[in-house]
Amino acid sequence: MPQNAQNAVQRTLVLMSSVQSSSAGIVDLSLDNLPVVEAQHGKIEKVLVNKTTKRIAVVIKGILRNPTEKKMVPFYAEIKKFALPKYIEAEVLTLARSAVEKKLTMSFSKIEILSSLIYHTCKRENIPVLIKDLEKTYSIGKKRILKCNNLLIDRLGLKRINEINVENYIIRIVSDLGFNCNLAAESIQLSNKIKIDHPLIRAAVSIWLAGKRLKLKIKKKELAKYAGISEAALRRNIKNNSFKKY
Repeated sequence: MPQNAQNAVQRTLVLMSSVQSSSAGIVDLSLDNLPVVEAQHGKIEKVLVNKTTKRIAVVIKGILRNPTEKKMVPFYAEIKKFALPKYIEAEVLTLARSAVEKKLTMSFSKIEILSSLIYHTCKRENIPVLIKDLEKTYSIGKKRILKCNNLLIDRLGLKRINEINVENYIIRIVSDLGFNCNLAAESIQLSNKIKIDHPLIRAAVSIWLAGKRLKLKIKKKELAKYAGISEAALRRNIKNNSFKKY
């Protein structure tokens, strides 16, 4: 491995944003794999270190040969900021390539398209990803994500998903709150009886009522935060359901 590449890793001064203007390719790897990558793919032009995720990537000279692949580079870099299962990551990148080929990046930014595809794919696979997670990671508003999602559904022929598995969201929210599986099990039982259309509000109300039944102290403000809903909506729906027998 070139000495200057080693120095770049040690100093961690190269920013991931520099990849976007590069005409070369990016390969995600560990530090130990650098010699293997260089032997298999060719000369390493630059070593990149993401200071936030501590991931290492290398730019390999001359690996990108077409405009579509060049436009995909930001997707490869940004998707690493969001912890996803490998099969979800692969599906999102496949759909992102289709969006690039259909020139949808002229209507929305690459980050907005990536966020929307992550949201749609996780929703389809019943993985409890909340829009607030995407807003925090990519600094994008909820309205832009949903608007972009609608465009992608229409232009890429994606299936519109209306039903959400409330149980998965209950498990995730209970875990974020730091409670055990007893609260999750009780909440899931209640969620099947509560008549609230919005799945996240139903999940939050179920958790609060289950916590009250189990004599657990759950703060409404904290519960609303982890559920990605407003505290006012939570309080209103708790009030409407507190006196019902389940």
